[in-house]
Amino acid sequence: MIVLKIRNKNYSKEKGITLIALVITIIVLLILAGVTINLTLKEGGIFSRAQLAVQNYANAQDKELVALEQFETEVDDRINNVTLKIGDKEGLESFAEEVNKGKTYKGETIVLQADINLESTNWSPIGNAEHPFLRNI
Repeated sequence: MIVLKIRNKNYSKEKGITLIALVITIIVLLILAGVTINLTLKEGGIFSRAQLAVQNYANAQDKELVALEQFETEVDDRINNVTLKIGDKEGLESFAEEVNKGKTYKGETIVLQADINLESTNWSPIGNAEHPFLRNI
């Protein structure tokens, strides 16, 4: 058995890392680094998933704001007893037709939501002699 002595130190009895173990360790670390980089940077990786989560959160926030605005409008309408909202020519024509057929809308509030252009329309008034409309819009 050959014993290497340098400066009165016996290296044959000390346990240490061999060059082969060091190379294997470095290779394993490089593989792990490659896998980690691949998982974080590739499409569908951590960063792209985080960006997708941010986008989904923003979309959900927008939907929630729209829903809250609709809810607020509905609550205001119920507080103010708004029964019917008219926002276009077809809605106004339908409303006039219902009144002219006898629907009274008694105790109900009708809200005109927009200026409605009735040019080039054969318009019949809301209410008639048989079924007068005695409410305010």
